Amino acid sequence: MIIPAEQLVGKQLDNGWKVVEKLKKLPNATGGQFSFSYIVERDGIKAFLKALDYTRAFSVPNTAEILLAMAESYSHEKNLCFQWRDRHLSRIVKAIDAGAVHIDKTNPFTKVEYLVFELADGGDVRKKMESFKKFDEAWVLRSLHQVAVGMNQLHTIGVAHQDLKPSNVDQATFFL
Repeated sequence: MIIPAEQLVGKQLDNGWKVVEKLKKLPNATGGQFSFSYIVERDGIKAFLKALDYTRAFSVPNTAEILLAMAESYSHEKNLCFQWRDRHLSRIVKAIDAGAVHIDKTNPFTKVEYLVFELADGGDVRKKMESFKKFDEAWVLRSLHQVAVGMNQLHTIGVAHQDLKPSNVDQATFFL
């Protein structure tokens, strides 16, 4: 089965982004169960693209319910991200853009919705930890501090984050 959200490398998106690389999922990944991750570029700026994968909903008995939940989740995430984009939250990765692309314009089921975010410094915090030759307590405490600052920034503007996990944390910023 062809998965439209997995076919974006090389695509030029309507809003000027070019999809340059698909990111590999780590074997112990905690996120992205209904999405694929890419690096995109526009005007020399690289960013992170999250492409929604609706195809997995068709492999379960309650397809309509799953599709509805996925659509509501995407809409909520997009609206929330753009709501605080200009709020100067130094520890929160900001949404830059959103849109949709058709992999095959003749087939409406190949539409892929996506969100584009700032590219974080280090990605998943586990990648950084794997590079340590020995456990670095100071780095861990700095990272926990950054997460606490990010959570506080969100709470200050009335947002409660419900998806805190390693794939949403890097050493400097916090993803949603």
